[in-house]
Amino acid sequence: MRHLKEAAILLFTIAIPCVQLLASEQSSEQFWLIDARRASTSCDHSTLVDQFDFSYLDDCNWQSSSGEKFFESSCPDVPTGVYVHGNRTDLCKAISDGYYVYNYMKRRAQGRPFRFVLWAWPSTKTCGPRRDAQIKSHRCDTQGLFLAHFFDKAGQKTSVCAIGHSFGAKIIANALHLVGGGQVAGKVLTCQARERKQPLQAVLVAAAMEAGALLPNHRNGLALTGVDRLIITCNRYDRVLKWYPLTMMRGSRKPALGRVGPMCLGQLGNQRHKIDLINTSCSVGKTHDWSRYIRSATLRNRMATYFFPDREEEN
Repeated sequence: MRHLKEAAILLFTIAIPCVQLLASEQSSEQFWLIDARRASTSCDHSTLVDQFDFSYLDDCNWQSSSGEKFFESSCPDVPTGVYVHGNRTDLCKAISDGYYVYNYMKRRAQGRPFRFVLWAWPSTKTCGPRRDAQIKSHRCDTQGLFLAHFFDKAGQKTSVCAIGHSFGAKIIANALHLVGGGQVAGKVLTCQARERKQPLQAVLVAAAMEAGALLPNHRNGLALTGVDRLIITCNRYDRVLKWYPLTMMRGSRKPALGRVGPMCLGQLGNQRHKIDLINTSCSVGKTHDWSRYIRSATLRNRMATYFFPDREEEN
């Protein structure tokens, strides 16, 4: 019954957007869903990717697939975008949010083929705000390991641009730290010796993580080693990020990266040039909602140049 219910939610969510997909006889874009909500770290790390549920959108219907088929279809000329949603986001809303980005990238692609992936993780509400944030922060460690394995495997054949919102940004930062050779919650990327052959870029939107996490010898101090370019938004008016320090344990209550931006940039050395800061305070205001952030023209345009490096920004 659970699978039937989820299938109904998915079909309802995409019913209206699918009209646009049906308008073309053959689409050069692909919309994939990778569901990592039930994956576990208890198995052999080399088989982690096999635990994910892969499906793709085909004429308004979700078709079940596999990781093998997904990675076999990878191509250097077809970039892959990955959207990792934020906290307290059910699957229905995650697909809706992801589809908005997919549709925008489709317009910017101008017929160029690409793949867009929605990464689903267990983020639905569990309890009160503080305890819920602590539970999800712990899940970000596990999901970071999962995503790092995905980056490693996908990066052998295709360029990847990862976009994360709120805790989704923290998941990406954890994954990049692992790809860079670090460890998260005592876990390392077992296949880290494999050299990445394609570009890996990331966009951290309203990042719910410590502002100093990217500094050397800090929690995600090797994240910049694992990425080619990195967009970070900062919004001093974001009400959710304002209270972020109170959700953390005492002694580690630092301001959120998505509110004040990265701390002590001078300590980053030659990695500093990889960071592209975007101030969204005026364009977004007090909200933490993804729909407001993604409607920032500056953020969308810059994000598109990461996705398609040969495309210029729109005016």
